[in-house]
Amino acid sequence: MFMTKSLVFLLIFFATSINLNAQIKDEKYFDKKVKFGAVKPEEFSTKAFGKDSLAAAVELFDIGNLQFSFSNTGDWNYTFERHKRIKIINKDGYDYANFEIPIYHSNGSSKESLMSVSLASYNLENGKVVQNKVAKDEKFLNKKNKNIDINKYTLSNIKEGTIVEIKYIIKSDFIYNLRSWYFQKEIPCLWSDFTFTLPEYFKYKLNMQSFVPITLVEDRDFQQIFSGNVSSLDAGSPNERFNFNCNSSFKRWVAENVAAFKNEPYVACDDDYLSKLELELQSTHFKNDIIKNYSSTWETIIEMYKKAEGFGEIIKPNNFTKNLVSTIIKPLDTEKEKMSSLFSYTQKALKWNGINRDFADEKSIKSILEAKTGNSAEINLCLLNLLNTANLNAKPMLISTRENGAHPGYPLSSKFNYVVVQVKIANQNYLLDATNPVLATGYLSPNALNHKGFLMDLDSLKGDWVMLEPEKISRSLITNFFSINADNQLIGSINKRYTEYSALDARDKYFDAANQEEYLNTYKSNKPNLKINTYTQANLEKLDENYNEIFSVELSDYIEEAGNLLYLNPMLFEKTKENPFKLDERNFPVDFNYPKEENYKFILKIPTGYVIDKLPTAIAYKLGDNSAVFSYKVVQSESEILVNSKITIANTLYGPSQYFEIKELFKKIVEKQAEPIVFKKL
Repeated sequence: MFMTKSLVFLLIFFATSINLNAQIKDEKYFDKKVKFGAVKPEEFSTKAFGKDSLAAAVELFDIGNLQFSFSNTGDWNYTFERHKRIKIINKDGYDYANFEIPIYHSNGSSKESLMSVSLASYNLENGKVVQNKVAKDEKFLNKKNKNIDINKYTLSNIKEGTIVEIKYIIKSDFIYNLRSWYFQKEIPCLWSDFTFTLPEYFKYKLNMQSFVPITLVEDRDFQQIFSGNVSSLDAGSPNERFNFNCNSSFKRWVAENVAAFKNEPYVACDDDYLSKLELELQSTHFKNDIIKNYSSTWETIIEMYKKAEGFGEIIKPNNFTKNLVSTIIKPLDTEKEKMSSLFSYTQKALKWNGINRDFADEKSIKSILEAKTGNSAEINLCLLNLLNTANLNAKPMLISTRENGAHPGYPLSSKFNYVVVQVKIANQNYLLDATNPVLATGYLSPNALNHKGFLMDLDSLKGDWVMLEPEKISRSLITNFFSINADNQLIGSINKRYTEYSALDARDKYFDAANQEEYLNTYKSNKPNLKINTYTQANLEKLDENYNEIFSVELSDYIEEAGNLLYLNPMLFEKTKENPFKLDERNFPVDFNYPKEENYKFILKIPTGYVIDKLPTAIAYKLGDNSAVFSYKVVQSESEILVNSKITIANTLYGPSQYFEIKELFKKIVEKQAEPIVFKKL
């Protein structure tokens, strides 16, 4: 019999997939074994293919292997090997000569080790392959945070046609979440090859996300031998040497001539649409032991969060939080007033450190509050504790943020990386997220608006998916009042009104600046020849109200004089300069994060001594289902011109079938907003 240590620490550390790859022992690449450094002259003639013929670089191969091992201390771990080779085609591909290898370690003894790494660049000189290995001054170690170290490498002697190569091995204790394998990336790949060897004691969920052809070319079982030293659980017992056999499974997946992933705006997370394989521990069944489930059911996952020191334990009321809550709320406060007071207190007491987590690293609410800063879980779990202490009906909701990717929907705890709070008062639900000091009650951070969240009842161990789509349209209304002076300057005011998430975005920009002067300088930075004479605002800190800004301004060089004509673009610096949608077709949705409307009005007094020579024509373009509309109107009176450009995007998501309509919508916007007003001198 052999022993294995508890896997509990694995459940509370890094519940996100690690996006790395690996290398196999018996790989095939052009039917020959690949060795590091064995670059042949003919490889330099490799070109990108198909729709990627203009790619800046191409992966010749990316080969990986992940397999388990048993340590001398009686713990299971795994080794992760990767070997890849890239040809740089032009100067835009020079960045592919830079490599990063993240290495993780927990707050305890669990860690990863970079066992070996080999890097080199190759150039073809007079028909011969010349190798340049990485120099000492081309290696860097960057500590991203207390749990992640980034090993960085920069290869030299890079030019168009250079081939770069990396091969490394990592040993990891974190067997709950294994490293994901990506068959598709931002550059094309001729050959992607991944193998996975798994002892019979482990069962993993294999989540294959495939938008390109991926073939399981090998799937077999075999006998595997492990050995190690294991200490007896009895104190003072000597180490025992042992060997044991077990059944293991071997799987190998291959993808060939994989097209590059074409990035476009309005994608929540590219990761959601890359072809990849993810692995999460579902259960273990060791000899002479019972089956232990880790993520096989939602009930198991909820129970894990409930028992975790960094989650369930931290939200339990105690004497410290009881005393604290008594100083924040009043006995006669309504439940809504109590909620608002505790929410406001948490927002002001704790500053988000920029790290998204679904577990707290600190051990208690007191230590979190004393630190005055924390990750997203520490802040919102602190809020949940205070709400529980005040006897409000509050529950945690787990979310995978937009940058972390969509949750697949089946029991998978590792995909969550954020937690917020839902409070139910008089049959109305309120979502609370205290990570941002300018978030109003009922709003989540825009990064948390990833379409759905998993609401947990820790008492019944039940959970439900809750849709997070904002119901209200976030509006920005910009109204300009201008006249033209004798020097062809625009003199007037810019009035802005924001609602919902548009208001949040505007307030964020203001509070991100050190002071008002810095904010106004930042505002002017991309608006040439703008002079701000006065600036006022309304409802800056009234987070439940619309936010307003008024600028009194002067604008120079926005009017072009040509003979007896004056040309003026009424959109000024608010016009859409180019169409963000450039693909001929798109196989993934367009995600606008939340419904929005941009309403721009430009009111101009006709300059003395001039008449209107030409005005932009009106247009109205809308999608077939009326969910997105662009209108451009021009109204003329004897003394004034009113131009109104209005873009309404009523839905958050638009599927691939609507891509052409969305692309055409923005084409119309770019074309129309570029049209000038032309005045003619009398």
